[in-house]
Amino acid sequence: MRIHHEPGSRCHPVLRPGPNVRLWVNGELVSHARVILPGDEVTVEVSGEDQPPRLDHRVTPDGMHCFLSFKGGRMGRMRLMDQLPSRELTLVAVPDFSDPALGLSTADLVRYLREEVGIRAPIDEQAVNRLLTGLEAEVEVATGTPPGPTVDGWIEYLVPFSVERVQVSDEAAEPVDYLDLRRIPTVKAGTTLAVVHPGQRGTPGTDVYGRVVEAPEPQEPVLRAGPGVQLVGDGRAAVALQSGRPARQDHLLMVLPTYTVEGDVDVETGHIRFDGDVVVLGSVKEGTKVLSGGRVMVAGTVDGGTVRGRLGVQVAGSVVSSTVMAGGSAAAARTLLNELQPLLQMLERLVASLRYLKEQPQYHQIGDRRPPDGVLIKRLLELKFPSLPKQVQRLFERSKTFDETDMALEGAVAVLIRALVTPGPLILADGTELEEAVEQLKAASYRLEADASMEADIGVRHVQNAALHASGRISIRHGSIFNSEVVAGTGITVYRGVVRGGSLQVFRGAISLDEVGSPLGARTRLKVIDGGTVQARLVHPNVVVEIAGRRYVADRVLRHVRFSLDDRGEWHQSLFRAPA
Repeated sequence: MRIHHEPGSRCHPVLRPGPNVRLWVNGELVSHARVILPGDEVTVEVSGEDQPPRLDHRVTPDGMHCFLSFKGGRMGRMRLMDQLPSRELTLVAVPDFSDPALGLSTADLVRYLREEVGIRAPIDEQAVNRLLTGLEAEVEVATGTPPGPTVDGWIEYLVPFSVERVQVSDEAAEPVDYLDLRRIPTVKAGTTLAVVHPGQRGTPGTDVYGRVVEAPEPQEPVLRAGPGVQLVGDGRAAVALQSGRPARQDHLLMVLPTYTVEGDVDVETGHIRFDGDVVVLGSVKEGTKVLSGGRVMVAGTVDGGTVRGRLGVQVAGSVVSSTVMAGGSAAAARTLLNELQPLLQMLERLVASLRYLKEQPQYHQIGDRRPPDGVLIKRLLELKFPSLPKQVQRLFERSKTFDETDMALEGAVAVLIRALVTPGPLILADGTELEEAVEQLKAASYRLEADASMEADIGVRHVQNAALHASGRISIRHGSIFNSEVVAGTGITVYRGVVRGGSLQVFRGAISLDEVGSPLGARTRLKVIDGGTVQARLVHPNVVVEIAGRRYVADRVLRHVRFSLDDRGEWHQSLFRAPA
């Protein structure tokens, strides 16, 4: 210990004895802090009591780490602990680990660990040496080999389960309908929704004693099947049992045939397009569309919107300044079929020609130099099917004007445009994508044929300045029809209300009304194209009735009247009693 006094300074160092240290100043034993003045005689003595050393080892509960330390110091030797210079210093005594009187070496401690403790893992001799020289009080001397990482099983979801938003580029060439940027996911029956990939257990390790340490078993997720879903392959895959919207809660998968809008269809929700049934718990607001491949049920009103349901539409409230269609447009479906059927025949011939070329021996003989399928398709288009790209483009233009939603048709036509028109077939590595598009196109043609003959009904409460088109029946139970165009396939019925202005038309069947026209002679047209009847409880003057080309204009008030044609095609007017 060295004491230094700064000349001329009035600040003096202070010493304080710690445990196992005795301090004398000028021959006086000091037990507390003491100021050291210039000229003081300072004596320090470290305790020399025997402190037998004791080796101590510690192994962690998992057996992967072994630590070694000395407990109790060394035999009869302690020393002052080295400290940095300080104006106030507490003298601390520590065991003198450098005392050669201990008589232990690195080899002695390694032998102790091997024979006494039973360590079989490699021993870190450098750490043992640091312990012997007093650099560390406790050191890790052995580490086991941990097992390899275990990879838990995981679920791969193959279809989207949430509504997606279409990204719009700033350089979009065509106008963007910002109400039509949401895509509701749909799947067909038989679609695989998710698969479970098994986990992999890690490789075994060893602890410091040489014992085998097994890696933990991987956690395996469990798929659960909800409505419309079946588990296959010992529960490792989930398949849709019905068409509809896929949904999931954690690992519970469902396919719901109905998409429900909790409130209104408005600018917040955007247009609703869904292949299955759609339920709107609110109303359909101005400028929005609900396009369904199933049935549409609206709890509120349709005001300035468009509602189309392939299988039918029911509106609990009024329809005002809107368009409501059920069953699709038979004329549009037939027009689209006229484009689709010859195109399908040509596409099937193209796919068959591609397969024929790939089956030839010359194709297999060239090995790695075989051209991609896109090159072969390009040559076939040039040599055998030069008109095919134009036909695909024409179908694409026609399909954009088709009112009904058909996701599969849209997807198949998009693939054909990309593969055969722009940027061309050269992007195809193989013809599988083209074959799948042709199959989707076949399925779309079957649905279009069904659309042309489908009967879907519409039921609403009240109609004003609107257009209603149904391939089946249209029913107005508790309201009226004002200045609207109403077209049905098999019949129109207004139970308790007025039909005033506009026109009602049925392809075949009956028009059954309560009151039609107005006392002021508002022109109202009732037409049955292919035979049938027109009947009403009250008919005002200036109501035009037409059946199978035969026309009658009411010139006076008629009550409980039925119009029809007899077997000879002659006009027939009879008494009609409306049911209570």
